[in-house]
Amino acid sequence: MAIIDTTPSIKLASLVEQVAAQAPQFTTQQLVQGATTTLTAMAKLGVIVTKNPP
Repeated sequence: MAIIDTTPSIKLASLVEQVAAQAPQFTTQQLVQGATTTLTAMAKLGVIVTKNPP
């Protein structure tokens, strides 16, 4: 969440890269909770995620 708060225009790919860099120190349960929290916050902020064309 801190990443989104400090960089509101962050691209999803960059967000994923930053989270993945920290992933080894977290348990699966913590990663699931973090993903749920992040997606909820994105929805509340009105963030729209679209699929990139191939």
